[in-house]
Amino acid sequence: MKYRRKSIEVEVIVFDRDNYSECKEFIEGNYDNTLRFPNVLMSKGAVEVNKGDYIIKESFINGLNMFCCCGPDEFKKTYAKVYHDTKKNMDVVERVNGTFYCPNCGKEL
Repeated sequence: MKYRRKSIEVEVIVFDRDNYSECKEFIEGNYDNTLRFPNVLMSKGAVEVNKGDYIIKESFINGLNMFCCCGPDEFKKTYAKVYHDTKKNMDVVERVNGTFYCPNCGKEL
């Protein structure tokens, strides 16, 4: 799944305890096996991921990826889901009220 935050596109996966292998593959070795999995390694150390938490991957131009996690309430306040409009051949972002807008110019569609 892809989501957009202030015109920064990120990839996410929701940890549900049954998708251990998928989460481990998603975070590309950025975890700490000394604690209960999954634990995402961030600049401040290992952060435990709980059931229902979103693991977020932000890719940078230099090819590096940064990982973080947050709970569902914080995620929904911060991110909007990105959809691809096949008729217009462009990505659109859904606002909270259900309307869509262009992620580049902000114009309502």
